[in-house]
Amino acid sequence: MQKHFKVKRSIYVLTALSVMFLLSAGCGDKAAAGAAETARSEAGKDAAAVMEPENAGDAASSEAGTAGNETAGTNTTGSAAAGTDHSAEEQKGSENAAPDTEPGLKPGMIFNTQKNELGQLVGGQPGDQTGKEARIEAYPSYYRADSYPWDYILHCTNDELRLEAVRLACAGAANDMLGYDSGDLKNTFWEEVQAADYDPALVANPCSANCATSVLTFYRCAAIRLGIREVMEIDCTENVWMMEEVLMETGLFEKITDEERLHSPDRNMAGDIYTAESRHTIMQVSDGKDAENR
Repeated sequence: MQKHFKVKRSIYVLTALSVMFLLSAGCGDKAAAGAAETARSEAGKDAAAVMEPENAGDAASSEAGTAGNETAGTNTTGSAAAGTDHSAEEQKGSENAAPDTEPGLKPGMIFNTQKNELGQLVGGQPGDQTGKEARIEAYPSYYRADSYPWDYILHCTNDELRLEAVRLACAGAANDMLGYDSGDLKNTFWEEVQAADYDPALVANPCSANCATSVLTFYRCAAIRLGIREVMEIDCTENVWMMEEVLMETGLFEKITDEERLHSPDRNMAGDIYTAESRHTIMQVSDGKDAENR
């Protein structure tokens, strides 16, 4: 209201000055005309000064609104793009993954645990100190009949159990709480996973297992999570030379001794367990490239 009053007052002043100017011009008084012009100029500045804050405010509001809209537009577009990318990634992962293996794994990969951070079978600290004590890797080229012979492969005939065990093996390899030990610490993984809803991904305290106790634990945890009674009570603290006895007694495993399958992952499946009773066991975690021809 005050601003509008000032504007009106300025208009009145301009009108009065114009009249004075005309009168002065008519009388031939150049001095009066000059004074009137000066007064009119000052009045114009006063009117402009009164109007400027409102105009500036409108401009600032307009700029702020534009900037806000641009920012919001950028964020919205970014979110939409992110959503599109996320969906694309999920779709791509779904298309590339075999239906019965962990996404992102190449054919014929394995879960392996073999040495602690000291490069030894016993000693060291619980947990994975190197990131490689429990790992997913390609089937090693030196696991051959002439250099590293396996005695047999144990294949789980229950697909649901087999694939859940694979999932848990991948989760265990990804969790640096799980390390390797074949001595006093070899059963600490089983102790810890019981308190973690039988899910290796949720194990929060450093622990260890050896090759046999880790694989047996994955299968026992999978059975407990799925309610498959035949495997829920297996002894997952046994050594490698007991793998056949422990698992074959469940009635859900078959023993494979085909030489063509023993030393190559190509025709074997995710969940298959390779065993050399005198030294080592591993578990395949993705189907071999020719698994359909097994």
